[in-house]
Amino acid sequence: MGLLSPITVSFANKIGIVGCTLIANILRLLQSVLTISYSVDYHFSYLILLTVVMSLPGAITNPIGDSLSHKYVNQQHRSKYNSILSVAKILGAGFASAFIAWGVTAGNTVLLYLVIAVSFLLEIIFILPLSYKPDKKQSAYKSAFKFILHEKSAYAVVYALMSVTIIERLLIPLYIYIAINDFKFFSLILIFSLTVQIVPVIFFGILADINQRKTITVVSIMKSVSSLVFIFFQNKFALSLNKTFNDNIDKVYRSVTDTYLQTLMLKHQNVDKTLLATVGQMTLCFAEVVWLCLFALISMFVGEIIFYIIFATAIGVNIIINVIVAKSKISATDKPNPECSGKR
Repeated sequence: MGLLSPITVSFANKIGIVGCTLIANILRLLQSVLTISYSVDYHFSYLILLTVVMSLPGAITNPIGDSLSHKYVNQQHRSKYNSILSVAKILGAGFASAFIAWGVTAGNTVLLYLVIAVSFLLEIIFILPLSYKPDKKQSAYKSAFKFILHEKSAYAVVYALMSVTIIERLLIPLYIYIAINDFKFFSLILIFSLTVQIVPVIFFGILADINQRKTITVVSIMKSVSSLVFIFFQNKFALSLNKTFNDNIDKVYRSVTDTYLQTLMLKHQNVDKTLLATVGQMTLCFAEVVWLCLFALISMFVGEIIFYIIFATAIGVNIIINVIVAKSKISATDKPNPECSGKR
């Protein structure tokens, strides 16, 4: 996905943001069809095709969120905007999980695909008024790699560090499931966790617009405490409560760090913001690969202790990101560049 991310700039320059979203949604439908129809008897080339189809939608659309935010949302409201976006995703994930579970168990895949297609169509309709074509002054790949390799930017560094928190987020459910060893209880934890995530996301989103630095520090401390609980507590109910706490804080953490990264985009006056958003996604993906390979290598020698190493690494990353935030000159009163004023 990291290698394919620069195509966002190329596609958007020709067909606009809404065109990128349309292509990504078509590929997601194709991905669903390929996944459901997969058989172990299929040739290796089928897996290659599936991998490419799975990677392209994210590569095309992941940078769009930061790009649209920078173009249309004033800095003093950006944390609240990201919070609302997180709430919408939480509600959407809850509805989608319930509907897909019903569709799969009932065997009604035709209706399932129809509703998914309609949802994708609605996304296109709603994003259409916001679509625009970013400037493409030179090769997107060349510009992106030039920035990653030569720019000493806190923007790329924070994205690279955040890859550890993403790995931690992905592996926590597996850790909890192994520790609890009770699928029904595990499912109840996930449902309860999803239910209560909305309130803290909104609360900290408002606080972040008031004081971004202090909010990031407080949320990082809370997230680090949650990681410490995973390391030192093995009680079933303690882990369950901490899973709920961690999910809530993680959503808040993602929201406030997204806002911080979008603020850092303002510091790069001469870089197209769609390209800059692409650079962030590329850095994130490349760093994830490096960290995953390192953790996989270590796990060969330490086994399940790797979970504790990941938790400890995530705490260290939180500290480093807070140091970077403390040194950054950010302000809630920063305004977008004239090129991103929202005028079309």
